[in-house]
Formats: sequence, structure tokens, C-alpha cells
Amino acid sequence: MAWSPDDSLVIGISSRALLKLDAEDQIYRELGAQAFINYQREHEGELIERGVAFPLIQALLGLNETLGTDGKPAIEVVIVSRNHPECLIRINKSLRHHGLKIRRAVFTGNGDPLPHLKALKVGLFLSSEEHAVIEALKAGISAGLVHGGPEFAQELDGTPIIAFDGDAVLFSDESDKAYKQGKLPGFRAHEMAKADVPLPPGPLHRFAMALEKLREKYPIQSPPFRIALVTARDMEFGDRPIRTLRQWGIRLDHATFCSDMSKAVELAALKPLIFFDDNHRNCVDASASTPTFRVPIVEQLVTASEEKAVVTLSSNRSGSNRPEKFLGVCKIFLRKSFGNHEPALREWQQEHLTDLSEEAFENFAAELERSAKGTPAGKQRRAAGAKNEDLTKLLAFAANLKRKYSV
Repeated sequence: MAWSPDDSLVIGISSRALLKLDAEDQIYRELGAQAFINYQREHEGELIERGVAFPLIQALLGLNETLGTDGKPAIEVVIVSRNHPECLIRINKSLRHHGLKIRRAVFTGNGDPLPHLKALKVGLFLSSEEHAVIEALKAGISAGLVHGGPEFAQELDGTPIIAFDGDAVLFSDESDKAYKQGKLPGFRAHEMAKADVPLPPGPLHRFAMALEKLREKYPIQSPPFRIALVTARDMEFGDRPIRTLRQWGIRLDHATFCSDMSKAVELAALKPLIFFDDNHRNCVDASASTPTFRVPIVEQLVTASEEKAVVTLSSNRSGSNRPEKFLGVCKIFLRKSFGNHEPALREWQQEHLTDLSEEAFENFAAELERSAKGTPAGKQRRAAGAKNEDLTKLLAFAANLKRKYSV
């Protein structure tokens, strides 16, 4: 009997998340489609290295030996890529070399992947294309944007671990908004008032529910894979997430409440196959040891163009030109990759720079600009082994400057 998307949990993954195709993507962006096609043909005999999501996909497909029923896979992986079909020959050769069998793929040739994600009933979409991830999230499809990670992921006790942040990932960003509006006192009041009220579902809620469905027949002491919560909440505010997951029927195997500690500390010990977080700073920390995917907050990202208009109309307000000034300096450093990172930069600016005084911000921006203009073209990519390393370096430097001028 033929396979149907209804038979499995379908994982859609872009070719750049599965294999390291960043150089090829740069050729396409800078030189165009024909140069990209020529490159693929000229390098058909060369293997492509494994990408950040490769260990996850390998482990998920391996679970089919345990979870599959009636000869049909419990988990089906489909490559859904904006790449040109000319990629297929090298990708096939590389996957065979790495020992990974994927039967289905869609190469849209720069066409919109969303209709194909819908037709395939994708339960999770992993991609290096921010716009594609945003559109998937807006359509109600769980999705994550490649941030980065080590070359290989490790497993704990032989059991794969899938780790999630809580607020704005498994749950909605309701509590995050309460914190941003009222800081810790406002957050505490909000959470205490709603201690017995389940958190609303977040962008990865459906994927987590599908994962639990796969393992529901297994006893809690011996699951085929583990689900972990790694959150920045204090333990004091841990009751509500636990109660929410209990109501959803998701059996949590591990929980860490980090408070103001870097999540990287715990993730290095936990060693999950993948970690999902909405916060850029957390993703930077996590990716040092863990394959990390960022879940964009769609509400913020889709209003980026509106934000520009608001800044222009309100130019007489103190500090109103900060976003554009900060972004202008970032563009000097990031150059052609700036467009891919603009939403994350806007989010970082809003989170970190609004509390600086006017004088402190002007000093911050001036020093950041001097550094950006002093970086020769290409030097910011000198050690570009990690995904988005140029952005990571920029934000690490900006964070140090912010601390300097906050004193």
C-alpha cells in the first residue's frame, strides 16, 4: 500500500540544514542561478559534509525500527528545499556516503516551499531560510531556523533527547510579554495570578504533541526518546509549565530551570540532539555544544517594516532613531548577509539598547561603527566554521560594548 502523509509524523528539512551547502548558497545569491548550476555540475564528484541537523535526522529515522507499524515509518523525513534540482546528484551521493536514506524530496528551484509543506502535512520544518520558517509558523506549522551547533551531536545513555525552551516555544509568549512590560515584579504578579491556568500553546506545541503520540504506548521509565524542558524561568515559577504539560498529556523526562544562568551550562551536560529557543542570545550560547534552532516570534518579525515607519513618524522622540542607527552600523559589518539577520538584530536592539542613556548610546554606536569600518571585507568570516558566525561575533562584541557603556 502506498505511503500517505497521514501515515507518519513528517519532518520537512531544507538541504542546507541537512548538509553544509553554505558556499553553494553564497554562489547563488551573489552570482545567480546559472553560476550555481554550473558549480553543481563541475563538483558532482565531491561529497558534501553533514550539516547541523544531520545527527537529529539520522536518529529520528533510526527510531523507525522501534516505532514503525504495519511496514510504514512512524517518522518520515522529506527534503523540502528552495535549491535547484541540479543539487540532487551531489546530495544523493553525499547521503549514500554518510549512510542516510531519504526517499522523498522536493526541490522548488527558488519557488515557495509552503504549499509543499502543507500538502505533505509536515509536522516540523527545519530550514536555513528565515522567510520560509516565518511563513511556515504563520501557517500553523511547527518550524525552526538553523542557528548553529557543533559538527556532531551526542546522545545521553543511548536515548535521543529533544529539548525545548518553554515560553514562546512550547508555550505562547504571554509570560514573556508580562516580563518585558513589568520586569520581574510584573512577571511574578502575572504568574502568581495565573498559577493554576494552563499556558496557551506555542509555535512548537503541535510538534511536541506529535512526539508524545509516537511514544504513548511506552512506559515512562523506558521511552524510545526523551523530551526535555530547558527554561530561563526560576524554579519558583516552574509549577505552571509542569501543570500545562501534564494537561496536554506530554510526559516530561527532564526539566532544568536555569534562572539567570546560561543555558549552555546545562545543555553541555544534557547533550540533546536538538534544542529550540526563541531568544537569540540563548541560541548563541547553546550552539557552542548543541545543534540549535531558533523559533522566530512571528508577531515581531512580520511587523519589522511597520516598525521602520513608526520610527520615521516619531523622529522627534528621544531615542527613536536608535534602531535604524544600530542597524546601519550592523549593515557595514555584515554586508550582503545583513538582510538575513535584520529581524534578529532588531530584536537584540529592543532587548538590550533601550535602557542606555542618550550619551551612552551615542558612545556605544560610535565605537561599534569604528570597529565595523575597521574590519576588512571578508575578515568577519575568517573562521566561518559555525553557522552565522559573523552575526555571532558582531553581537558578542556589541554585548561587551553595551556592558562597557552601562557602567
